[in-house]
Amino acid sequence: MAEMRKFAMKEGVPWVGNNPDLLRLGPAAIETIAETKLTQESFQRLKTEAEFKAKDVVNLARFARDRKLDANQLSGEVVDTGKALEPGNDPESRRRRGEFFGKIRDYFANPRDPRARRALAEHGEQFAGDPEKKAKFEGVMKKLGIPSQEENKTSATTESNQAKAGTHEAKVEDTELTGQKT
Repeated sequence: MAEMRKFAMKEGVPWVGNNPDLLRLGPAAIETIAETKLTQESFQRLKTEAEFKAKDVVNLARFARDRKLDANQLSGEVVDTGKALEPGNDPESRRRRGEFFGKIRDYFANPRDPRARRALAEHGEQFAGDPEKKAKFEGVMKKLGIPSQEENKTSATTESNQAKAGTHEAKVEDTELTGQKT
């Protein structure tokens, strides 16, 4: 642990040295925190307001680094979006907010996993009747690089139409070559 504390100091993130959970994740995690300039304030907000564990915070920082995003801004947007989507303090609001944060954590853990992307995108369907919440959700989805459900449907329709057009073109070419309809 002492070596990791020294490493955190050397990397310019002395506050990490006071966090055993981050130190246990090793030098690569500390480097990621340092590279993204993630602040202690962002770390604390994610832990306390979004129920992120240390590894979840590192996943968010890695995601931000890989996409050239500001990790502090992204962490703020994630926390603020969750709170805006489910502002209540009643058990049901807290449960739904926790569900949103859980899907966000799963996505940051493996952003290439289509199931994680789909689960997060489908979560937004519940906000269809509330334009303000829908816009807030779609804003964070856009930041994450996940198309909205409407964009997914439009894309699927376009791909389907292109596939049908390609099939039709193939049939026309076949007819022209053989003189027979297929």
